[in-house]
Formats: sequence, C-alpha cells, structure tokens
Amino acid sequence: MVRPLVGLLILLLTTFADAKDNVRKELARLQEQTGLTIAWYLSGIETVQFSNRSVSKDQKSATSRDIGNGLISPDGAEIALPSQGPIYLNGTAHLKILQRNGTEAREYPEISEADAICWSHDKSKLLVQAKIPQTKPPQYHLLIVDMGSKAVQEVATPGHTSNQCWSADDKNVVYSANNEIRVFDIRQATSTTIANGSFPSWSPDGQRIAFSEGDEFYAISPHGKEKKLLFKARKSRSELWWSPDSRFVAYLSEGGTFFETLKVLDVGLIQLRVRRLADGAEDWVYQTPDVPPAWFLNCVWLAKK
Repeated sequence: MVRPLVGLLILLLTTFADAKDNVRKELARLQEQTGLTIAWYLSGIETVQFSNRSVSKDQKSATSRDIGNGLISPDGAEIALPSQGPIYLNGTAHLKILQRNGTEAREYPEISEADAICWSHDKSKLLVQAKIPQTKPPQYHLLIVDMGSKAVQEVATPGHTSNQCWSADDKNVVYSANNEIRVFDIRQATSTTIANGSFPSWSPDGQRIAFSEGDEFYAISPHGKEKKLLFKARKSRSELWWSPDSRFVAYLSEGGTFFETLKVLDVGLIQLRVRRLADGAEDWVYQTPDVPPAWFLNCVWLAKK
C-alpha cells in the first residue's frame, strides 16, 4: 500500500514541477489555439511570438514617423495617438484615432498635449493624461473623453494610471495620486481611496486591482478589502498587465542576457516577463535594448474572440 502512495506522490510532485517550469510553453500553446499574445504599437503593431521569444511586425498596420507609442484598443482594431512614452519630435500633438490599417478614424484637435492612457472595454471612452503648461512645473490631469460626443470629464489633478484602468462594467476607473490608489465613480464624480501605492491596473474579470509598493506587487478588491501580496519583483519598471482571463500578468523588468550583436553596445536590456498567478511560475518572453523608443512598451494582451 505504501509503494503506490509513494508513486502517486512522486507523480504529483513531478506534474507540479513541470507545470511551474512551463509558463512559456503554455503561452505558446494558447497562442496557437486562441491567438493569445502580447502586443504594442511602435510605429506599427508588434506582436510577441511566445515559442521563440521573438516579435513579428504587422506590415499592414498603421505606421507613424513620430517617435512614441500608440495605445492599441482592447479588440486590436484601432490605435490611439499619441500615447504615453517618449516625447514626440514634432512637438505638441493632439489626440487622434487610427484604424489598424492606418486610416484615420477620428480626430480630436481640441485635446492637445494629451497622452492616450486607457480605453474603456466597449471603446466608447478614452482616459487621457493632459498637461497643463501654465503651471510651474507643468501638472498633469486625468480626463475621460467620450469618443462620440467628445464630452470631457475630469478625474484628478494630478493623477496617473495604466492602460487597464476601467472596471468590468466601465462605470469606474482606478488611478493613483499622492501615493494613494483611488477608484473614481463616473456617475457620482467622486473618488475613494482603497490603498497606498502606485501603478494600479484593474483585472479584466473586475475582481482585483493590482498595484505596487516599492518592489512588491499587491492585489486588492475594488472595495479596498482582501489585500494580498502577489509577488516581489526585482527591478520592475511598469505596472502589471492582466491577461484576458486574469490568469497571467506581464510586466517590464531591467536586466537580461545580451545577444551577440548587442555586446558592443553600452546599453542595458529590459525584459517582458509573464507570471502565472496560480503557482507563481514566471519566464521572460521578449527582451530589447533599453533605448528609446523601446524603453517603454505600452503592452496589451490580445486574443481572438
């Protein structure tokens, strides 16, 4: 009786170990089955290939001569420009929306000095961070722009957030200000503080808000309860980006192994890393030199519907 139990225990331990070691393998399988991937816009849409840690560029996607990032919509069909990241060479730029193929869909010339931060799930609204140049030093405030009516609602001054700031029902947004995590109720136009920290991002299932305190990432309920340590990340430099099913999180981290062609360059590397929350297993899926405009990747998870 003892021997079968020992065998079963070894099998379970081996299975668990295999599961922990195969984050990228699972991602590659999901990419093949469902199209799950991570993408960003740098003068065109770039998509991670999990199987070999490479990036493919969509040659048919919209392109721009500007150095900076675009914000891909949740369905991957549109790009909001400009977006947070390196400063544009042509100076002040106003908000505009491009279709994936480069056709200009909508333009908002009255919204200048603004970075596109976060699409609502239904794409009816966009959260932007706008600079107020009259103040010294210049301050930034968060505004919600209705894509149809162009109506603007102020959220906070100053304020910062991620590209996953909306609740599942698009009725609230999460942001940080003065080292506090706050939830803004759009209908009531009021904010509630739920924790101390920065870099908040709302999980797609609506159940958790991730944020950082120093080098530690936490998750908390939207009501400010059940705070839980997710993990401690060494040299992280971004918020957490939740996968569509809220099982994985991705983030940027300093460090990595130089490719042969990069050894002569006096630059560091940044890695895009993915963590499976169920067991804490983690792996890197892409790395790039820490130089503009690649020093900031505005990552989004995409999957076929």
